[in-house]
Amino acid sequence: SDPIEGDQFDFEALGDTDYLIVSTSSCLGFPPSNFIDFSHQLKLAAATNPGCLDHMRHTVWGNGDERWRATYMSMPRYVDRLLEEGGST
Repeated sequence: SDPIEGDQFDFEALGDTDYLIVSTSSCLGFPPSNFIDFSHQLKLAAATNPGCLDHMRHTVWGNGDERWRATYMSMPRYVDRLLEEGGST
Protein backbone atom coordinates (compact mmCIF):
# COMPACT_ATOMS: atom_id res chain seq x y z
CA SER A 1 0.00 0.00 0.00
CA ASP A 2 0.98 3.65 -0.23
CA PRO A 3 2.97 5.44 2.50
CA ILE A 4 0.88 7.23 5.11
CA GLU A 5 1.89 10.05 7.45
CA GLY A 6 1.88 8.98 11.07
CA ASP A 7 -1.06 11.10 12.15
CA GLN A 8 -3.11 9.87 9.17
CA PHE A 9 -2.61 6.20 10.06
CA ASP A 10 -5.72 4.23 11.06
CA PHE A 11 -4.61 2.41 14.19
CA GLU A 12 -7.46 -0.07 13.83
CA ALA A 13 -5.74 -1.30 10.65
CA LEU A 14 -2.90 -2.79 12.70
CA GLY A 15 -5.11 -5.80 13.38
CA ASP A 16 -4.91 -6.67 9.68
CA THR A 17 -1.28 -5.63 9.20
CA ASP A 18 1.38 -8.29 8.76
CA TYR A 19 4.34 -5.95 8.16
CA LEU A 20 4.79 -2.34 9.27
CA ILE A 21 7.60 -0.05 8.14
CA VAL A 22 7.97 3.12 10.20
CA SER A 23 10.21 6.01 9.19
CA THR A 24 10.65 8.81 11.70
CA SER A 25 13.06 11.29 13.14
CA SER A 26 13.32 13.07 16.48
CA CYS A 27 12.67 16.71 17.14
CA LEU A 28 14.73 17.46 20.26
CA GLY A 29 13.92 13.93 21.43
CA PHE A 30 10.19 14.18 20.71
CA PRO A 31 8.17 12.97 17.74
CA PRO A 32 7.88 15.25 14.71
CA SER A 33 4.59 17.13 14.49
CA ASN A 34 3.06 14.68 11.99
CA PHE A 35 3.87 11.70 14.23
CA ILE A 36 2.60 12.78 17.66
CA ASP A 37 -0.77 11.01 17.48
CA PHE A 38 0.76 7.79 16.12
CA SER A 39 3.36 7.62 18.89
CA HIS A 40 0.71 8.36 21.53
CA GLN A 41 -1.63 5.64 20.22
CA LEU A 42 1.26 3.19 20.07
CA LYS A 43 2.21 3.97 23.67
CA LEU A 44 -1.39 3.39 24.80
CA ALA A 45 -1.60 0.08 22.91
CA ALA A 46 1.68 -1.19 24.35
CA ALA A 47 0.74 -0.15 27.90
CA THR A 48 -2.87 -1.34 27.97
CA ASN A 49 -2.80 -4.34 25.67
CA PRO A 50 0.60 -6.08 25.69
CA GLY A 51 0.85 -8.64 22.92
CA CYS A 52 -1.75 -6.94 20.73
CA LEU A 53 0.77 -6.76 17.89
CA ASP A 54 2.19 -10.27 18.20
CA HIS A 55 0.90 -11.15 14.71
CA MET A 56 3.01 -8.42 13.12
CA ARG A 57 6.61 -7.84 12.07
CA HIS A 58 8.11 -4.37 11.84
CA THR A 59 11.12 -2.32 10.96
CA VAL A 60 11.92 1.24 11.99
CA TRP A 61 13.95 3.53 9.76
CA GLY A 62 15.41 6.38 11.80
CA ASN A 63 16.49 9.73 10.41
CA GLY A 64 18.62 12.15 12.33
CA ASP A 65 21.61 14.40 12.70
CA GLU A 66 24.48 13.05 14.82
CA ARG A 67 25.31 16.57 15.97
CA TRP A 68 22.30 16.30 18.32
CA ARG A 69 23.95 13.55 20.36
CA ALA A 70 21.67 13.82 23.41
CA THR A 71 18.52 13.09 21.38
CA TYR A 72 19.95 11.39 18.28
CA MET A 73 17.60 8.58 17.17
CA SER A 74 15.60 8.75 20.42
CA MET A 75 12.19 8.64 18.71
CA PRO A 76 13.05 5.79 16.30
CA ARG A 77 14.42 3.76 19.21
CA TYR A 78 11.35 4.55 21.32
CA VAL A 79 8.95 3.49 18.54
CA ASP A 80 10.90 0.25 18.04
CA ARG A 81 10.68 -0.48 21.77
CA LEU A 82 6.93 0.24 21.89
CA LEU A 83 6.28 -2.01 18.90
CA GLU A 84 8.23 -4.78 20.61
CA GLU A 85 6.31 -4.20 23.88
CA GLY A 86 3.14 -4.60 21.82
CA GLY A 87 4.41 -7.98 20.67
CA SER A 88 5.71 -7.14 17.19
CA THR A 89 9.02 -8.63 16.12
